[in-house]
Amino acid sequence: MSKIIDFYKTSNMAIEILEMYCDICESPFHELDGRELDCCPKCEHPFVSYTPGQNDSDRDTYLLIVDAVTGVPAVVRRDGKPMLDKGYEVKPGDIVNVVDEIQFPFLKKVKVDHIEWHRGGWYAKLRFADELYTIPLERVVLAPKEGAEQ
Repeated sequence: MSKIIDFYKTSNMAIEILEMYCDICESPFHELDGRELDCCPKCEHPFVSYTPGQNDSDRDTYLLIVDAVTGVPAVVRRDGKPMLDKGYEVKPGDIVNVVDEIQFPFLKKVKVDHIEWHRGGWYAKLRFADELYTIPLERVVLAPKEGAEQ
């Protein structure tokens, strides 16, 4: 597949990966949303009598893309960039969306003012109207182009 994905020429679907935890061995594990495991992958305790807990803040969304001409599948980040593209980064001036945001759900299609190191992590300063909002960089993704399937 090409580096830039044309969503008009591909078939695609969202894949959500959830971080769960086992109450028996108290270990985290990951599973696809809607495709729950039958037992803990760490201690192998069956999930018959209880449902494992979910870490609500730890979920990642990817897209499964199928090239309509070649039939070759690829998994990419929600912004359409290849997952293994080490050169990818959100930069000042980009138009972005914030994912898993509860306090400021209106932060969609906002401009990155700047990026800074703050309290042990990288944060994006996003401009909405005349205000700046500080959001952890891992929750900031490029906004899809107009007309692209989300």
